[in-house]
Amino acid sequence: MVAYDSQLNSLLVMAGVVYDYLSFVANDVIFFSDDVQTTTIAVAIASSLCCSIVWAVFHIINVVQPSKGNVKAKSATLSIYAGKIHASRKSCQPVCLDGSVTLQQDEVEVPCVRCGKYYADANCRFVTCKECCFSVTACNFHRLNKDIKGRQYRSDGQQQLQEIDLSQCQIQQCPERLGFVGAQLTLLNLAQNKLTNLPSEIGCLRGLTDLFIDHNNITIIPDSLGSLVNLESLNLSFNQIYTLPDTICSLQNLKVLKADHNNMEDIPMCIGQLHHLVKLYLEYNKLKYFNIKCSSLGHLEILVLNNNPISSLPDEIRNMIHLHELDVSSCDLHNIPKSICYCPNLETLNLSNNQLSVLPVEIGRLPSLKNLQLNNNKLQYLPSTLKVDKYDSISVSGNPFLLEDILIEVYTPNNLFPSLLEKALRFVCNHGNYKIDILPQTLQDILTEIKTCTGCGQIFFTYYKSTIELQQTTQGTIPFFSQICSPHNTQMCNQT
Repeated sequence: MVAYDSQLNSLLVMAGVVYDYLSFVANDVIFFSDDVQTTTIAVAIASSLCCSIVWAVFHIINVVQPSKGNVKAKSATLSIYAGKIHASRKSCQPVCLDGSVTLQQDEVEVPCVRCGKYYADANCRFVTCKECCFSVTACNFHRLNKDIKGRQYRSDGQQQLQEIDLSQCQIQQCPERLGFVGAQLTLLNLAQNKLTNLPSEIGCLRGLTDLFIDHNNITIIPDSLGSLVNLESLNLSFNQIYTLPDTICSLQNLKVLKADHNNMEDIPMCIGQLHHLVKLYLEYNKLKYFNIKCSSLGHLEILVLNNNPISSLPDEIRNMIHLHELDVSSCDLHNIPKSICYCPNLETLNLSNNQLSVLPVEIGRLPSLKNLQLNNNKLQYLPSTLKVDKYDSISVSGNPFLLEDILIEVYTPNNLFPSLLEKALRFVCNHGNYKIDILPQTLQDILTEIKTCTGCGQIFFTYYKSTIELQQTTQGTIPFFSQICSPHNTQMCNQT
C-alpha cells in the first residue's frame, strides 16, 4: 500500500506539470496566433495529446492496482501465501504482516467454484469468475464490472494448494471465503490465534484430513463440520466450546479427536459410533457423565478423561478391546465397572484422586496391565488378585488402608456346596438374558450384590469365606482382600 501511494503521488505530480505546460501553450501560443489555420491544427494536436496522457495515466494505475477490491485480495495473498502454504511439507513457519492480521471475507483469493481454472472475482456473491457466474444480473460485482477479465488460477500439471498454515498470526476473524479454496486442501492450521467463531463455509473443504483450531476463543462449532467426511485428525483443545454438534458422527474417518480444556458439560452420544477413532482426549472439561455408546469404539487405544466431575464409567467399556491407556484421574468416580476386565490390551490405568472405596476383583486379571495409579482414594484394601510387585509402575499412597488382619467366614447351609438358589442365581447372571425388574423384589435385592470369587473368577452371591490379610510389598504393608465362593477354591485363591 505504501509503494502504491508513492507511485500514485508521482503520477499526479507528473500530470500536474503536463497540465501547466499545456495551459501555457494553449493560452500564450496557440490562441494568440493570428493564423486561424495554425490555431485549429494546434488545438487538435493538443486535444489528442491530452487524451493520450489521460489514457496512459489510467492504464498505469490499473497495472499497479486493478481495482479497490483486488487490493484486499493481493494483501491476503501476502498474508496467506507468502511462505505459509506449502504443497509438499506440513511444518511451515508462520508469516504475519506487522505481527497482527485481521482477514476479512473478501481478502482470500480462491478458485472459481465452477471451473477451477480461474480465480473467483473478488466480491462475487457466487464465488465464481465472470465466465461462470450463475447470474450476472444478480451479482453486483459482475454487473458493474462488465469488462473484467479472468485471471488464470493454475495451468495444467501445476500442483494445487494442499496446506494452509495460519497459526500464531493473531487472527481475530476467519475469512468465510477460505471455505472455497478447494477440495484439494488437506491441512488447515488456525491454531494459537484469537478466533471466536468459525464460518459455516469451512464445511466446503471436503478434502481436509487435518484441522487444527486449538488455542483460540471459539465457543460454538458449526454443524457444517460434519461435511468434512475425510477428516482424520481434529484438534479443538484450549477453547471455550460448550458442546459439540451431533453432526460430528458423520466423521467416520476420524482417528484423533482432541477437545480437552473446554467448557463442555456433555458430548454427543454418537461419538461412540466413530469406529475408526483411535485417540480421544476430553480432559479438563465439565463432563458429569460419559454415557456414550461405545459399541463401535473397538479401535480406541487412548481415552483421557481426567479432571472432569464424572461419577461413573459405562459398562460398555468392555467393547474397547484395543484400549491401551485409560486416564480418569481427578474425577469423582465411586466405582469401576467389572467389565474393565474385557480390555485385554490395557497397559496404563490412572485412577488417582477419586472416591474409590473398593476395586473390582477383575482389575487384577488384566493381562497387559503395567502401570497402575491409585493415589488419594478411599481404599481400605486391595483385591488379592492384584499382584503389586509385578507391575512396572504402581502407586497406592494416600489411601486409608486397614493395618490389621480380619477374618470373616460365612458358610453355606451344607458347608460344602452352594444352595439351589445360589446355583439358580449364578446360572441366570452367567447367561445375562434376564430382566431384573420382572423378578420378585427379594431376588432383585440379591442380584444387586454380585460378587466375584478371587479363586476361580466366577460370580457368586453367598460367601464361603472372606479374609483381609496384610502383606509386605515394595509399596509397604498393604491389606489384601479375598473372597471365596466355595471351600474347593480356598487353595486356588491362596496360590493366585
